[in-house]
Amino acid sequence: MTLTENLNRPGAHVLHEQHTQFSRESGVTVSGGNYLAGTVLGRITDSGDYTQLNPGADDGSGVAVAVLFSAVDASDGGKPGTINDLATLYDDRLLVWPEGITEEQKATAIDQLRAAQQKVRSY
Repeated sequence: MTLTENLNRPGAHVLHEQHTQFSRESGVTVSGGNYLAGTVLGRITDSGDYTQLNPGADDGSGVAVAVLFSAVDASDGGKPGTINDLATLYDDRLLVWPEGITEEQKATAIDQLRAAQQKVRSY
């Protein structure tokens, strides 16, 4: 099945989550780009900012820890955003992975999300 309708609406990638106050964090700082809802995120250790997963990076952004709930344009610097970071089930077809990510890196990131009590369902 190909999904084509309104794919970037907030939370479109979420299949299930616990109560929103449990599964989401609002007001976190997202930086480094113009990100779509469903972008898989790492967290920069020094600043605490969330940014798109960057496999192989050694600044903390190389570890998948959360998924962006709704789009954020942080091209010009850190902006507030909402993430899912706990007890959430995602639809892999609607997650936004970094360009050029390998299947091995993606599998590692899915394992990292699982270790953070999040699950990715593939169809």
